[in-house]
Formats: sequence, C-alpha cells, structure tokens
Amino acid sequence: MQPSSPDISVIFPIYKETDTLAPLVDRLMQDSGPRIREILAIVSPAAPEETWRILDGLKARHPQLVTAIQEENPGVGLAYRQGYRMARGDYLLHLDSDGEMDIGTVPILIQTITERGCDLVVASRWLEPGGFVGYDPLKYWLNWGFQLLFRAVFWTRITDLTYGFKIVRAGAVGGFRWEATRQEIGCETTLRPLRAGLEIAQVPTVWRARQSGRSSGSFLANFRYVHMALKVLWQETRWVPRG
Repeated sequence: MQPSSPDISVIFPIYKETDTLAPLVDRLMQDSGPRIREILAIVSPAAPEETWRILDGLKARHPQLVTAIQEENPGVGLAYRQGYRMARGDYLLHLDSDGEMDIGTVPILIQTITERGCDLVVASRWLEPGGFVGYDPLKYWLNWGFQLLFRAVFWTRITDLTYGFKIVRAGAVGGFRWEATRQEIGCETTLRPLRAGLEIAQVPTVWRARQSGRSSGSFLANFRYVHMALKVLWQETRWVPRG
C-alpha cells in the first residue's frame, strides 16, 4: 500500500562530484518522486562552484532538494550523521553521489522496507544477481574475506556488511550513538542495528566503478572497516527505541 504523503528523506553527501548529480537526482525523482519528502544534499566545503551551479539548477525543477554545507569535515560518515539530524522523513535512504550505487535498486529498497515492515534494508553486492563491475581485484578479494569472516563472527545471513547503500527506519537511526567519520559509516550502520537485534532484510544490487572523478578514499582506508567491526563487536550495544 502506498502512503498518502511523501515519507522518505534521501541523504545525499557530495564531495566534488559534478557530472553524476543531475542523472542521479532526475532518475531518483522519476522512479520514486511521490515517496520522496526531501533530498538532503550535504555538500563539502571543498566542492567547486560547478557543483553548486548544478545543484541550483536541480533545485529549480525538484523543490524537494535541500542543500546544506557539511559542518564537520572531512568524511562522508560525518555527512551522513548530519543528514540524520536534519531528516524529517519516516525512512532514510543512503545514496552516494559518485554514481557507483545502482539508482535502479532504490524502488526495490523502498518496496521492501514498506512491505516487510523491517527496520533496515541493505543493498547487497554479494546477493545474486548482484555483483561488481570495474572493482579493483585486490579490494574484491579483501571484501570477500571480510564478509566471510564477519558474517561468521556476527552470526548473520546478511551478505554485505560494509556497503553504505541502504534504507533505514528513522526511529531506528535515532536510537544509536554513531561514531564513524568516513567510509566505515557503511559498516557501522549495518552492524550496530544487527548487534541490537533489529530486523534487517537485504536485496541484490550491482556496484559499478565511477565513470568520472576519482575516489577520495585511499586503499589503507579500507582497514577502517575492520576497526569499526571490531569496535562494534566488543562495545556494549545500546539502542533506545524512538518513533
């Protein structure tokens, strides 16, 4: 059953992206516009003027788009946490602006969390028929090893514990004290709800290497996921239900 009013806040961190912004926002509104209450573009102070010009053009045709300068820097994790504080929707959709997340998965995420009534739905690259296109081979095998190890450690059927592409119930987000500052936010926002016993579902998705620009993360930054997973594992999990 479709809701009578828009109920989804899209958290959309932007670093220096330009070419990917309009295609992502236009497709998002085309596919899921009636469900979108707001698109929260959390923009890095390092973003070029071209980024702002594109966003101004998008706001002219999509009034749901709201722009805000990222208050704490650097780090995409801090951007998502700022978006959590700003969001007014019943559900929060994570969507990076680099074009690597498959925008076609968004309606499936929305449908799944609505119909199943769960707390979190994760987009999984490891769930068939999902996968990777243009992924670095070394990172691929490191990712596979991480998933295998920590699925056993956390005793879970969720196949992608590191990916940031997901939709979460707003009341679930508000019950945690988030710590991630960079890319490990993708790991933390799945593992903490998992440890707290919240209901989590998964849907397949395909990751595609960005077609323009370059990643702001270094190879060594991937080990931040391991550090975060161990931290979540050993910390006492506290979740206060809200909403």
